[in-house]
Amino acid sequence: MKPGSLEWVLEAIQYPLFGADRYPTLVEKAAMLAWIIIRDHVFYDGCKRTGMSALESIIEWNGCQLNATIDEVVEVALRIAGGLAEDYPFEEFVHWVRDRLRARIAF
Repeated sequence: MKPGSLEWVLEAIQYPLFGADRYPTLVEKAAMLAWIIIRDHVFYDGCKRTGMSALESIIEWNGCQLNATIDEVVEVALRIAGGLAEDYPFEEFVHWVRDRLRARIAF
């Protein structure tokens, strides 16, 4: 599998490597999926929308929600797509997601 492909990232976030989970938390798994889709241009078009939608879907499937405005989501997707990891490192994206994660209230 080619590193950066959709299959690669799905395998990487699901299965441990040498007994260690590379992305042990929900936030890290969801963030890495979005990151790879956006940064590595997994699809011909729509990578920013697809990546951020995948992030939100994983979070929602696990009983949480992303407490961010559409403008914030767009800005972050553009920063991820923008280029060098030094400009917007993955760890900063993980912190951004973690800071906006909220438990969904069920009635």
